[in-house]
Order: sequence, then structure tokens, then C-alpha cells
Amino acid sequence: MMRSMARHLKRGAANAGYGGATSTSAAVQHYSTAAAPCVSYNWKRIKGFLFDIDGTLCDTDPLHLVAFRDCLKKAGIKQEVDETFFKANISGRSNPDIARDLLPHLSEEEKEQWIVDKEEYFCNLARKEIRPVEGLVELVSWIKQKNIKLGAVTNAPRANAEMILEGLGMTGQVDLLVIANETPANKPSPIPYITAMQKLD
Repeated sequence: MMRSMARHLKRGAANAGYGGATSTSAAVQHYSTAAAPCVSYNWKRIKGFLFDIDGTLCDTDPLHLVAFRDCLKKAGIKQEVDETFFKANISGRSNPDIARDLLPHLSEEEKEQWIVDKEEYFCNLARKEIRPVEGLVELVSWIKQKNIKLGAVTNAPRANAEMILEGLGMTGQVDLLVIANETPANKPSPIPYITAMQKLD
């Protein structure tokens, strides 16, 4: 689907949202369902493309599931952490919110240490397994050829986000990285994306 999106972009399809897309998944949905024929578009009007990282630039959910499953079990959680539980209680949320809801028996200091340990566990898994989603390389190449800025907005800790971008070979291609925990609110609040838009202006 990402490759199909890249083909649509190269043919000049109308944009979807700010800077073309706030995420590849949103853009893919737009371009895969957009009605033909394609029309010419003035891409000079576009200030930038904003993407999420996890599950958008690369499929890290299976790795996050393993990391949360093993680390929650180590913290004394008996609940089975399967795909259904992961999607309902973990996916897309920030670490502090997850620790608050799933580890109420831990002190604040213990929660913070659990987050550090879980992130280290995840990084060790991810370094060996990170792969770009299909079509990402072509899409990013097209964006850069058009001299359009590229930003990433994520709930992930900065160290994780930078590690993933490096693993994808995108460190030098991303013009802006916004970490939700460094803004007044985490996603799904729009504040991280609004922050990115302001910085791209």
C-alpha cells in the first residue's frame, strides 16, 4: 500500500491533510481510495509531511508486544498479554500512562525503572528486526526530491525514536522529530502534531 501511495504522489494526486499526511496509514487510506483521474497539484504549497514512527514507518507492534508481555510478567502481572489485550490497553499509549494503569502496585520510582528496563528490552529486540514498511523508501525519496520537509511525531521516548530512525536509515532525512512526552500532552492529543506544524512553519 505504501508503494501504491508513492505512485499516486508521483502522479500528482491531491493531498490528504497537513503536508500530505499526518501518518502513512492515513495517507495510504486516502490515496488507495481516492477516485481517479489524478489531477496536477502545486506541491510548493505543502510545508511538510508528518509521520508517526511505530506501526507507520516500520511494524514494531510485534516487538512491543513481546517486550510488554515479558516485562509485565516480570513485574508480577498475571494477565495474558496477547494481541487483543495489547491493542486495547497498550498500543498507541505513552509509557507513563501504561505503567499507571497496569502497574498500580508499584511506586513511582519503581514505575520509572520498569519503563527504563522495558525500553532497553525493546531496543535490544528492535535493533535486530527493524525493517521499513513496503514502499517507505520510495515515498521518502519522492518527498525529498520535491524538497518538502519530513517530520516524525511519536509517543516513543527520544532514544527509541532515534534508534528506529537510524535503523531505517532515515536519520539524515527527517528534518524534525517531535517527542510527545516533551510537549504538554501525549498523543492522541493533537498537541504533538500542532507543535510539529508550528515548527515547520
